[in-house]
Amino acid sequence: QFDFDRPSRHSSREPDNMAAELLFGITESGVMHTDADPPIPLETKFQMVKESGVYDYFDKTPAKDLVDEYLRCSEKHDLPILAGGWFYVLGRDEELLMDNLRIGARLGSLVHNTQIIMDHADGSLVTDEQVAEIYLKAYEIGEETGCRPTFEVHVNMWSEDFRRVEKVADLVEKRGIPFRMTLD
Repeated sequence: QFDFDRPSRHSSREPDNMAAELLFGITESGVMHTDADPPIPLETKFQMVKESGVYDYFDKTPAKDLVDEYLRCSEKHDLPILAGGWFYVLGRDEELLMDNLRIGARLGSLVHNTQIIMDHADGSLVTDEQVAEIYLKAYEIGEETGCRPTFEVHVNMWSEDFRRVEKVADLVEKRGIPFRMTLD
């Protein structure tokens, strides 16, 4: 993720004449010794990531009832949770997206990687207009809370046909709102 307000420590190249810092994060599911090992306790995962010296932040959107535990581990190991993410079905998960943006803000996340499934809850394919509409709603909550949505380009999502990304971005930007995306 890029934060254009901080000076770079990894690169002297500055996009758009602004300093950028490239931070490296890891999703909680990626913290393991091997995939054959038993599950690792949350605090141990934070400790492993911090001790690795490789990562700048943890990437996770936990369930509401686990937020306090994530905050405790984050503080104890001085490892921020700067990003999170989830996948959503339109027609069913709009409030979940808004709640997850609020959870992200509480955790200190700057961005929420948002994956919109290609099928609507009613079984139809989501339209570009539906994706743009939920983006605009999420953008509003993101601006209020400080945890901004980024819409991911990913297989099995609305964006699997990459040509749709430009169409949705145009719909959003015609409203004077920047379109933020995540490439996976």
